[in-house]
Amino acid sequence: MVVHDCLPPDRAAANPAFFHGEWCGVTYKAYIDFVLGNPNLDYFTVDADYGFGVILKPMGTGAKIKNWLRARRARGLKGEWLAIGSDFDAAFDKLISDKTRLLRLVDFGLLRRKLG
Repeated sequence: MVVHDCLPPDRAAANPAFFHGEWCGVTYKAYIDFVLGNPNLDYFTVDADYGFGVILKPMGTGAKIKNWLRARRARGLKGEWLAIGSDFDAAFDKLISDKTRLLRLVDFGLLRRKLG
């Protein structure tokens, strides 16, 4: 599954209330809530445009072990994220301060070379 608008360019674009113009809403928050809440899935976010998230269903035993280890590493992160609740200002602040870990950011050029 691919999700767009996972990395809004600024706080104004991440406003939960719709407005015409450059608006991403809180897609990033729904995406992070979903991926951190589903440890059986794997994900990464491509750092291009406004960020597009890729959610994958892992296959095979190796993937299950990898996910188990990833889930253990992400426990603290998940707790920090869930503690924010519906405070959209705090959620955006956390996104900006910890976007690499939260979104598991991947450079678009690197992804193209890997898939190439």
